[in-house]
Amino acid sequence: MRVIICDDDEYIRQKLHDNIRLAFKSMRKSGYQGLLECDEYDNGKDLLEDEGEKDLVFLDIEMPGADGISVGRELRAAVQVRRICLLC
Repeated sequence: MRVIICDDDEYIRQKLHDNIRLAFKSMRKSGYQGLLECDEYDNGKDLLEDEGEKDLVFLDIEMPGADGISVGRELRAAVQVRRICLLC
């Protein structure tokens, strides 16, 4: 599972990262066998340039350069990420 956190606030990125790791640890105790890869971006433009697979994306609505809603629309429009779950 590849989780992407895109927020311009480093504190928020770290808290989300910590909570995701904690949730993933609980999933493993329940029998989930997948691996977790968690990437962090401080702006939407870098995220759009990342061509890797994405399973779950957390987007900040207000970021410098590109807001989370427009980044989400662009991600959904890309063929390789049509089944992505976006949370703004």
